Amino acid sequence: MNASGPSQGSALLRSELDRRLPTVSHARGVFLWDSDGRRYLDAASGSIAAVLGHAHPKAIDALQAQAAKVSHVYRGSFTSEPTEELARMLVRRSPAPVQRVQFANSGSEAVEIAVKMAIQYWQERGRPEKWKVISRLHSYHGNTLGALSLSGHARRSRFEKLLHPFPMVKAPDPFDVTAVEDFERALLETGADSVAAIIVEPIVGASNPALVPPPGYHERLREICDAHDVLLIADEVMSGMHRSGTFLAMEESTVTADITTLGKGLGGGYVPLSAILVSERVVQGFERGSRKLETGGHTYAANPLATAVGVSVLEAIDEGDLGQNAVDRGQELLQGLARLEAAHPVVESARGRGLLCGLVLDDRLVSDAARELVDAAADVGLMIYLAGDGEINGVLVAPPLIVAAEHIQEIIVLLDAALSAIESR
Repeated sequence: MNASGPSQGSALLRSELDRRLPTVSHARGVFLWDSDGRRYLDAASGSIAAVLGHAHPKAIDALQAQAAKVSHVYRGSFTSEPTEELARMLVRRSPAPVQRVQFANSGSEAVEIAVKMAIQYWQERGRPEKWKVISRLHSYHGNTLGALSLSGHARRSRFEKLLHPFPMVKAPDPFDVTAVEDFERALLETGADSVAAIIVEPIVGASNPALVPPPGYHERLREICDAHDVLLIADEVMSGMHRSGTFLAMEESTVTADITTLGKGLGGGYVPLSAILVSERVVQGFERGSRKLETGGHTYAANPLATAVGVSVLEAIDEGDLGQNAVDRGQELLQGLARLEAAHPVVESARGRGLLCGLVLDDRLVSDAARELVDAAADVGLMIYLAGDGEINGVLVAPPLIVAAEHIQEIIVLLDAALSAIESR
């Protein structure tokens, strides 16, 4: 997995030009096989998307059945039954006051639509001066320029001149709820009259692996938003879809965001699919104003093939009680990761909730420890997810929601071997 040198005969332009990758052959459940017959336990759910694992019969049946009917229509000309049904299902399982849903293809798109909605909401209210968005350092909201403007991530560095200079506050302290007060200070310094929304990941994912804010953090954040007349956007692209146990990670608090984004697991790893969950407050802003939503659209948004798969993913989660499985297996996973923290000096901390867990690593002990661990894990047959933003480095361990207890045990054994391998170099 960590071999280098140009691939012979490949026309594919990779992110790392000289990095060779194995060729995947097939996958079943929580396992992948490459073209050489090597088996890998997928403890990253691909890119934290394959919540049902691989080759799930319900998703495959939905793909085939819908493709035989109609796969693509323009959402400005037609709606479709799977699209309407998926919207209803998402509203039913979301906490009040979620009222409407819009669909897109990626998490980046969903975040940008959410921001556009927030800005248009204030325009409809006669307050066009409210257009800024406050986010956090060590966060990641997407790779398009608008979403990257909100992301406190090293990926910004080459494109800073193209990004909006939105204000950012420091990341949450998992042991100190008072860090949330930075948002109020930022609002006062920026001028709340110019701020449309605050955006947060309820559990931080790709840039600050599986960082869970302390109890009371989101409740206080909601109070701050309400006191200053600012919308709250929850980016649940990675943490939603029962990844942390509950449908939305924010449900661990008593808080509901005004706008919530979903992605990754909504399409189950089978189709690109994301969603924007919109509260009654925001919907009423549009209804009492222009009665038009001017956030733009994307070619494949709300296509019936993708939404049919989304319906099948939610049905499979319910039928398998996979939210509860995420809680049960997640407890076993976090306990195992805590044992690895105690046994391996390179591990600074193990943290997370449900099946969104992570390890923060110490680069002072092992140079480029996170990348080294990802490669060492692949060498022993385990796929994990590289996370961090240059200052914070680690990995995410986020297997599919179908994972069984014996798979959790295997993940810990393989991670133990991989950690030992990088520490011995």
